[in-house]
Amino acid sequence: MNIEKIINWELFELQDKTLFYTYKHFTLDDKEIFYVGKGKNKRCLDIADRNLWWNNIVNKHNYYIEIDQINLSEKEALQREKDLITQLGRRELGGKLVNLTDG
Repeated sequence: MNIEKIINWELFELQDKTLFYTYKHFTLDDKEIFYVGKGKNKRCLDIADRNLWWNNIVNKHNYYIEIDQINLSEKEALQREKDLITQLGRRELGGKLVNLTDG
């Protein structure tokens, strides 16, 4: 799998590695957001522990990553993730995201 583009990577590299961040995954071909998450270190790059919908989209379209917010506490990152999922909606409920939970 080849990740073609990572937006705001410079900001990610500058962050305190003990803190959290939020990120978004977009399809490479049509630039549609399909997943949001929170993590630390290089979680946004991890392809393990992703759901079947996520894998199907990535296999069909490839993807790129946008770092949303950095240097967050875990509590702040969890809240931001929940806010994004609420705003964009989960696909199974008629939204855009393949996230399986509300965050």
